[in-house]
Amino acid sequence: MCLEVWLDTLTGVTYLYLNAGHSDCFLPLTYDDGTPVAMPPDDFAKKRFAKTYSQGSLESIEVWVDLFSGINYIFRYAKYGGNFIPMLDAAGKYVVTPPEQLKYLD
Repeated sequence: MCLEVWLDTLTGVTYLYLNAGHSDCFLPLTYDDGTPVAMPPDDFAKKRFAKTYSQGSLESIEVWVDLFSGINYIFRYAKYGGNFIPMLDAAGKYVVTPPEQLKYLD
């Protein structure tokens, strides 16, 4: 199981790469409006995600927070596969941790 954030150092756009055995996923990280999450060069070395919840062991569900954008993601894996998707509220908008709470997750 591999979960990585890849950074395009030319544009600052960040991508999420998940390799879960026999399957993998590569997608750009975006804000609610669809614009890509781009990091300023000074932030390239900072920790990007924090795990805030975990349930299970062989088959697991986890919640990860993007410390740059505040967007929450659900990570589910079982045996040879997994998914990493943004959490949505009842209105279909991304679940976002407020900036003032992000400092406690680092």
